[in-house]
Amino acid sequence: MTAFLERVLEQASLPDAVAVLEERRRATSRFGQNRVTQSSDTFTRNLVLSVGSEGRKASASTHRIDPDAAGAFVRATEEAALSAPVDPEYMPPVEDGQVYPLIESYDEETAAAPASLRSDAASAAISAAESSGMEAAGLIEMRTDRSCVATSTGNMAFHESTGAVFRLTMDRGVPSSYRSMAATAWREIDVPGTVEGVRAEVLDAADPRDLPERGTDMVLEPQAVADLVPYIVYMLQAREADEGLTAFSGKLDQKVTGDLITMYSDLHGPVPGRPFDDEGLPAQDITWIENGVLRTHLCNRFWARKTGRPPVSSPGCFYLGGSEEASSADLVKRLDRGLLIRRFWYIRFIDQKELSLTGMTRDGVFWVEDGKVRFPVRDFRWNEHVLDLFARTAFLGTPERKDSVMAPPALIRGRS
Repeated sequence: MTAFLERVLEQASLPDAVAVLEERRRATSRFGQNRVTQSSDTFTRNLVLSVGSEGRKASASTHRIDPDAAGAFVRATEEAALSAPVDPEYMPPVEDGQVYPLIESYDEETAAAPASLRSDAASAAISAAESSGMEAAGLIEMRTDRSCVATSTGNMAFHESTGAVFRLTMDRGVPSSYRSMAATAWREIDVPGTVEGVRAEVLDAADPRDLPERGTDMVLEPQAVADLVPYIVYMLQAREADEGLTAFSGKLDQKVTGDLITMYSDLHGPVPGRPFDDEGLPAQDITWIENGVLRTHLCNRFWARKTGRPPVSSPGCFYLGGSEEASSADLVKRLDRGLLIRRFWYIRFIDQKELSLTGMTRDGVFWVEDGKVRFPVRDFRWNEHVLDLFARTAFLGTPERKDSVMAPPALIRGRS
């Protein structure tokens, strides 16, 4: 990959050029209604070239990755750049001498993506569902990503990673349950434990009742917490904040939520980050919110230059730290009266400037009294100001990986 990008840049005549080559393999099995509905194994390769000079630029992409096509592709992209209008936000490539972190996030077995592992997992889920009078649906995926970036200023970086995902829903009419498991290596996913856990949760959710009362304390399982984290990340853009468009406008180094909330990115943690972005800017470990105080914004290079701050690109991983070693079940024991919620879905903004959201519960809601689950509750619509919700956090447990997020269970106090 590096040799090919060097050849691409050698053929560029304009002074500013950035080339990104990405390869993706996705080995996927889907199942629903207790049968496998799809099995695929796809490979894609894509080159993106950005070229420019004196404020004019153009970008283009191609799937033709061969030396004979590279020259014509470069020339066509440069012609488009020379005829483009001047871009007032034009940025040259990052300076030379960039240092990129080395992130170990590759597993050979997962990269090989044997079909037998996927079929065995699907069969286990389907068999468990059929034996209990349920229907199973889900996705099993093994992925491999390789990316390389090169700049005309002399930077070159390569990264490869693997990932495995097992998402499972079981239902028996109204009661249902869901889990999403993710890891760098497939062997890290506990398929039997996931299947049995979801099956048992469906049985526990039979015959739900109406919600006894609103505004109570509640325990959110890690999946429910993780469902909300991307909306906080969405608020982190520096430009939008400076322009008064987000809940974090004018809030840097100020309290935005409760003391227990610390959100950060750890490139070498259980959810590995990406060492560089598509401009060749290195990623770094970052604290976004520290004990409720907003510390850092995401900031692209143009806005960083305009405002005199350092650029900050997304590292692709976000962690909401826990306050103690505790599971969802441990937090339920601390709940005198309230709800246990497994998952949120169909989430939409009500007001972006306030970070207020609406959505539905799904796949398991339970009424708790005296630290014990008493009965299942029907799903309901909710409206919440997310920062206020996390300001009412009394306890955070042990974080779990949910795709690109690490999130703990949380005990949230009701509004006083």
